[in-house]
Amino acid sequence: MDKALIAQKFSKSLKSYDQEAKAQKLIIARLIELFEPYKADQFESILEFGTGTGLLSKEIRSHCQYQNLYLNDLSEEFESFTLSHFTKEDEDKISFIRGDIEQFDLPSNLDLVISASTEQWVENKSKFYNKISNSLKENGHFVFSTFGPDNLKQLREATGVSLEYFELEENRKALAEQFEILYSEEENIILKFDSAMEILTHIKKTGVNAISKQNWTRKSVMELIKKIEKVCKKDDHYEITYHPLYFILKKRS
Repeated sequence: MDKALIAQKFSKSLKSYDQEAKAQKLIIARLIELFEPYKADQFESILEFGTGTGLLSKEIRSHCQYQNLYLNDLSEEFESFTLSHFTKEDEDKISFIRGDIEQFDLPSNLDLVISASTEQWVENKSKFYNKISNSLKENGHFVFSTFGPDNLKQLREATGVSLEYFELEENRKALAEQFEILYSEEENIILKFDSAMEILTHIKKTGVNAISKQNWTRKSVMELIKKIEKVCKKDDHYEITYHPLYFILKKRS
């Protein structure tokens, strides 16, 4: 997986992301809601990986009490967007770690590792889950959302390009080696559009095409629009599917 390409694609969408990220906002709201019954009154240390523009970071600031908050994403552009949600009073509590989370040592004795819509980019999941477990203190939590096989299925049919996604139960089995699964669920989020061009705009503004290396020409764009019109048409509108999976986990003793 080309992490440099992923960073480049998402960086281009940073300024438009928050306005267009309707599904991502719903996912973050649901993740926070699901974690609420398990949330501690006070955290010593939290790590969020894959902050993007800081939509989840903002919710962590609002819903969690913490002494140290470690934030991570791939580049400087993500850092500035994420930190814009915090004030000068927060500075002593926050550390931003740039880079690929699979490649550097994590802080130790964490109470909580949390992430929304990022885990699907992890290449070596077994090794990564072990790494997260080792970074957590006893009874620490790993809370995240990822995506299942129906995610953007219409775009996969139109383009032939997709990440490899796993069923909820496949994820549960992989995670159970390191974590007690306190809760998990899945859902489908359907976004509706008035035209195929609106779907293309959504893709561009959210960076969800981050694995595509194609250099688009006017001809190839028109061909793609025709394919999208065919696979995304639903009655009087067009639609695409997001398939989020949610996990609330506790480190095994």
